[in-house]
Amino acid sequence: MDVPGQALRIATGELDQIMNDAPAVRQHLLTYIHALLIQNSQVALCNVRHDLLERLCRWLLLAADRFEEKIIPLTHDQLAVTLGVRRAGITAALSTLESMGAIAKKRGAIEIVDRATLEHETCECYRIITSEYKYTTCCRRSSSLRRPCRDLRSAYQAKPST
Repeated sequence: MDVPGQALRIATGELDQIMNDAPAVRQHLLTYIHALLIQNSQVALCNVRHDLLERLCRWLLLAADRFEEKIIPLTHDQLAVTLGVRRAGITAALSTLESMGAIAKKRGAIEIVDRATLEHETCECYRIITSEYKYTTCCRRSSSLRRPCRDLRSAYQAKPST
């Protein structure tokens, strides 16, 4: 894990058994994998087509969506590695976003101050990725998929990630 937080893990054999026993769980996981593949493909295209500021905005917005927080615990070095650019480029792009009032840089973290500005500065890739995840988690999910996800979490003991 690149940032602090919690994660669940499950042994491969146990997951295989659950997927065989509960087709709804299998379908839910496959749907998530589909959304993840769309994201990976879109990010690859984004890395070729868009400038650093747009890609940084996309990454910050996606991270904020996943964390459900305004403060993202991440260093300039981690962002540089993640986006495949030099640290100096990240520092310059973050300074630009800070001067626009979109973010506030903190030691080891970035706070999203004005999400609307980030959304305005990002490329269309953010909207494409987000719409796919929304479609995956809302429209494709029937009532038969909601319960297995809760059951999966409670039926099998979560093992904290180390």
